Amino acid sequence: MTQDRATGHLTDDALIRAAIDIDDLTAADRGHLDACPRCAGALADLTGDLDRVGALARETAPSPSRPVRLPAGAPVLPWRLTWAPAAAALLMALFLVGQFALDRSPGPVPDPTAELRAEMAADGAFIQEVRTLETAGLPDPFGEIAEPSGYFGDDFLDFVVPEIDNTQPRSSQREGGIEWT
Repeated sequence: MTQDRATGHLTDDALIRAAIDIDDLTAADRGHLDACPRCAGALADLTGDLDRVGALARETAPSPSRPVRLPAGAPVLPWRLTWAPAAAALLMALFLVGQFALDRSPGPVPDPTAELRAEMAADGAFIQEVRTLETAGLPDPFGEIAEPSGYFGDDFLDFVVPEIDNTQPRSSQREGGIEWT
C-alpha cells in the first residue's frame, strides 16, 4: 500500500503512477482512490496539469518539414553494420589465442642448478682464502716481525707472562689481611 501513514492518503509517487497508468496501482490503492474525494481531486488536478503541458508543447513545437515514418518491421541495417561486431569478436578471439600460444612457446630452459653452482664456486674461493690464511696468517713483511728471534724468544715471553705455580698453598696470607690466590 502506498499511502502516507500520517494522513492516510495516497503519496505523490502513487498519484504520479496513477496518472500514467491506473493499472499500476494495487487494488487497495485503487479502492482508496475511488472512495476518497481528496485523492481523486489530486489525481484530476495532476492529470489536467499534464494535459495542459502537452497542449502547450503541441502549440509551440515547430511542425516537421516532412512526416516521420517508422518502418513496420525490424530495421534493415547495411551488411557492414551486421558483420562488424562479429568480425571484431573474431579478431579479439584470434588475438587472445595468439597471446596464449606465445606465452606457452618453449624457449631456452634455465638451468636450475646454475645459481647453486655459482654459489659453490664462490664458497670454494672463500675456503681457499681461509686455508691460505691458516698457513700464512700475516703478509710477508709482517711475518718476519712476528717470527721468534733470539731477542724475543721463550725466555722473554716467560718473563712477560710467567707460568702459574700451583705448588704454593692457596690460602697464603699477605700483608693487610688480603688473600691472594
